[in-house]
Formats: sequence, structure tokens, C-alpha cells
Amino acid sequence: MIHTGATTKTKAGVLLLEVKRPTNKADMPSPENLNAKAVHELLLYYMRERVQDKTHDLRHLIVTSVHEWFVFDALEFNRLFYRNTQLKKAFTDWQEGRKVSTSTDFFYKEIAAPFIAQLPEQITFTHFNLKDYKDALYSDRLESIAVLEELYILLSPGYLLKEFLSDECQGEMSSPVCYANSRGLREGF
Repeated sequence: MIHTGATTKTKAGVLLLEVKRPTNKADMPSPENLNAKAVHELLLYYMRERVQDKTHDLRHLIVTSVHEWFVFDALEFNRLFYRNTQLKKAFTDWQEGRKVSTSTDFFYKEIAAPFIAQLPEQITFTHFNLKDYKDALYSDRLESIAVLEELYILLSPGYLLKEFLSDECQGEMSSPVCYANSRGLREGF
């Protein structure tokens, strides 16, 4: 977690929640299919933060396998999941024992997976793979530095907490978040 203040006692702003081993490809989403266990887990943690803990300061949510990263804007999760009364009721019923099981596996398979599958629109996200930056790390070329700088900005606490926008993004008023989406960073699918 990245907190909004200087200590861990402050509210979470970024939930760096779901970290999988690089060898655990089965649980990881792909850019073409987000309906995977890691996203189901992220959705559970998000709903716990929003519904149970009443957390309102979330900025980004992340799923990673160390190499592969999926960065979601919390506004997307708020719009697609938290505001959905059916999902919120199903989550609350599950959490309070009003379903046939209270296991997290039940939530993943019987609530999260079907809900994500029937979403009327796709979830916006930024995707990148650190392995794609290997050549840039060992290069002295100016273009390589620029590529690494984009990645550095995307992973910086300031960006993830939405405390600043890059110069390139400041003129864009269509979205509260500017996604780095060039040179291997992908937004959406």
C-alpha cells in the first residue's frame, strides 16, 4: 500500500494488493482478458476497503506478477463496481453469511467472475511488462532514457497518488488521469 500521508496510520491511497509469483501465470489476467483470479482478488479487497472500511481515498489499484503490471484507476472501480447496487448487495450478503458459502473462493467464482464477464463495457487499465524494458536499461541512447522515464513516472508515488501530472498530461482535461500509453505502456484493451 502507498499511504496518503507520511505514516502507515494515514489512509491508503494506492492498494498494491495483488502480487503473484512470475511463475503463477494461471491466476494473472491478460490484456485481452481481465477475468482472472488476481482481478477477482483485487475486486474483493477493493469492496472490503470501500464497503466495510468506508475508505474514500483510493487512487489506483494494481495487479502484478513482478514483471507484468496492470494499473487500474480507482475511479474505474468506483464507477463499474462500487456504484453497482447488485454487486454491492451480493458482496454484503456474502460477507454477512447470507450466501451458501463465506469462502473467498465462492466470492471469486460465483460473484466476481460472473459479474466481470457480464460488464457492458471494458475496464480501462494501463498494462506493461518490465521485461520489455530490459534493452533500455542497458542502453546509453537518449530514446532509452525517455522510455525508462515514462515507466519511472508511472510507478512513482506522486503519480499513483494523483498528486501531480506530467507536463504532457497537464493540458489534457478529458480525464483526471493521464495514462502513459506509448512505447509499450498500454491503456485499455
